Amino acid sequence: MSLIPKKGTIYIVDDDEAVRDSLQWLLEGKDYRVRCFDSAETFLNRYDPKEVAVEAHRANIMEKLNANTVADLLKIALGPTGTKT
Repeated sequence: MSLIPKKGTIYIVDDDEAVRDSLQWLLEGKDYRVRCFDSAETFLNRYDPKEVAVEAHRANIMEKLNANTVADLLKIALGPTGTKT
């Protein structure tokens, strides 16, 4: 666990529970604060605009980024060293 305080939240919006759970588990393991939502409507109803948003994961983002697996998506997001700079 990092001693550096978390400065924002990664929002994951996806209708696939397995994708949400996997991304949340992996990102929390890297000490990110994560909130998951099963639809855009749920996200918009619960989103607090006062909270700093790091990223919002949208449905179909894997296709748009040419990622075949959640691991591919994380490699794209975190870079080759596994950390975001």
